[in-house]
Amino acid sequence: MGKLVPWNKSPLEVDDIPVAIISLGDAGERRQTLIDRGFLPELVNNFWPACDMRGLADSELQNYDQYNDIQEIYNRPPVPAELGCFFSHSEIIRWLSEQDMVSQVVIFEDDVIPATRKSLEVLSELTDFFGVYAKDGNPYICHLGPRLDQWRSAFTRRVINGNDCAIHGNDLFELVDRKTKLWRAHAYIISKEAANRYVELANKTGFLADDWRFISDGSRSKVVTVIPPLFTQDEDVVSTIDPGNKRLLMDQLKLSTDDKSFGNGRSQWMIFGRLFVILKKIFKRSLVIFYRNLYGRKLF
Repeated sequence: MGKLVPWNKSPLEVDDIPVAIISLGDAGERRQTLIDRGFLPELVNNFWPACDMRGLADSELQNYDQYNDIQEIYNRPPVPAELGCFFSHSEIIRWLSEQDMVSQVVIFEDDVIPATRKSLEVLSELTDFFGVYAKDGNPYICHLGPRLDQWRSAFTRRVINGNDCAIHGNDLFELVDRKTKLWRAHAYIISKEAANRYVELANKTGFLADDWRFISDGSRSKVVTVIPPLFTQDEDVVSTIDPGNKRLLMDQLKLSTDDKSFGNGRSQWMIFGRLFVILKKIFKRSLVIFYRNLYGRKLF
């Protein structure tokens, strides 16, 4: 079985599974909380220093090409920490692409919560399962804690794991939906081949580090989710990405502007429009459930 080790262990060995926990230098309280939640102190204390861009003025941020890339892709400028988040994740993944001895890495943000007491044990077994694919040069990203409200509406296909589909009761599903997006980058495994492709993508453009649909399409990597989630995100801590809810306000302003663009004629179609949306959701939900319950298939 692969062993979870700090990313900066030297030398790394073939069966090692490096773990990189992204954390700001002044986030000692968060790291202590991780240890209290069952993470090994050696994994936490050897965290990956996050790229700290908090408080940078827009005039400074605009000097980065990635700022303009993100603004063009998402129709809004990124908040400073979103840019820092992109740099933090992409640098870890770039590090993996340069390694000779290991073929996958586990990446956490420092506000993760193990869903059960066995989450870390199941994680070790998952890395064993995926390790075979990683050593064969296959590109995959395994999301360890998708938001269930997004996963429930996405077309996914069960992944066969040997004679059984479940690992300690956790099923694997490949995201095959070309439209539904998964957000959050708080916990995932990425293979070296996916890392190579991710780096190629990051060299061309900036993007939000938790936009898995964009990353999957751009890197030509398969995205797999673990259900039930192994690791969730602490909703009670103040976000270091957007402590002032600036991007939420920007998104709300954009939605408000979009709504106004319909004009006065929109009101007379409102009831019919809402009914159509409800029926469309029910129809898609039925298809999603049917597709998800088809016989599973191998990942590669």
